[in-house]
Formats: sequence, structure tokens, C-alpha cells
Amino acid sequence: MHIPTEVFDDFATLFSYPSTGLDGALTRSCAFFAEDAATAAFPGVYAALQDFADGVRELPQGAREELYTRTFDINPVASLELGWHLYGEQYERGSFLVRMRGLLREAGIPEQTELPDHCAHVLQLLGRMEEEQRRAFIGSHVGKALRIMREQWTKEENPYRSCLDALRGVAQVLSPSSDEGVPHHV
Repeated sequence: MHIPTEVFDDFATLFSYPSTGLDGALTRSCAFFAEDAATAAFPGVYAALQDFADGVRELPQGAREELYTRTFDINPVASLELGWHLYGEQYERGSFLVRMRGLLREAGIPEQTELPDHCAHVLQLLGRMEEEQRRAFIGSHVGKALRIMREQWTKEENPYRSCLDALRGVAQVLSPSSDEGVPHHV
């Protein structure tokens, strides 16, 4: 199933510090997967995005920022650095960061303040990969990291949990074995 680069970029916005672009990215993502809901190619993704939208749309900007910070910056269980979930503080994470930096550079994605393995960077990268490369990368890295994040994040009710579920749903369709992926060098 083909997902346009813009949809990956919108997902990257959903997993970035809240900005004025969040509402537009959320609207476009919901619209893309609402059309898909009729074909059911991505089961549950639209519903999860709607749950996320219901949880954040009415929040004022300051409350969105606080929710994001409380969710991802203060809570290491929900860290958005995928390499941390895959490798922890092991040497392999450093290799993964170096490789991610190279992949981002090759794809023309500028470095931001976040580390190269931040979910937002990874999503932008996925949108610029060829389909086979994307499937392999999701299967070997992204799916497993998302599964680990979701397994650790079970008790707290939080709109971002639905956003994470939506992303996992996309990953599972694009690379069906992504939840079992064993990390190896990209």
C-alpha cells in the first residue's frame, strides 16, 4: 500500500513538539486514513487518529505543550528516540545514530535539535525511502521500537497512546513482521 511522503511528514508533525502545524497535520492524516477506512487497508488507524484528535484538539497550545513534555520528555518509557528502545545505552545505539544521521543527510532531511533516531526524523525518512527499503527498515527497527514503547506504556490514559497505536497500525501493514523485527545494522 502506498502512503505519500506528505502523510509520513504529517505523522512526523504529530510526534514533534506541538506547533501551529499540529491541527493541519492531524486533519490531513485523518482525511487520508478516513478514505482508507472504506477499503480497510489500514485497520484501526483512522479510529486511533480520531481518538488522538479528540484528546488534543480542544486543548489550548500551552496544555498541548505540557502534555507533550510530560509524555515524552519527562517519561523515559515513552521516549521518542527509537534507538534508545532498541539498544538502550549499548554501543550499538551509537552506530545506529551515526547510520541514521547518514540516511537523513542522503534523504535531504535537515538535522534539528532532536537526535537522528527521534521518531519525527525516522518518519520523515520513511516517507523518502523506496518501498522495499522502507519495508525492511520498518521490519528491522521501527516496528520493534514501537512495540517496545507500547508495551511499556500501559497504565496512563493519554491521547498520544492512540497516536502511537495509529503509527503501529501503519507499520504493521507496511511491514507485517515489524512487531517481531530483530534490530540489525541498517
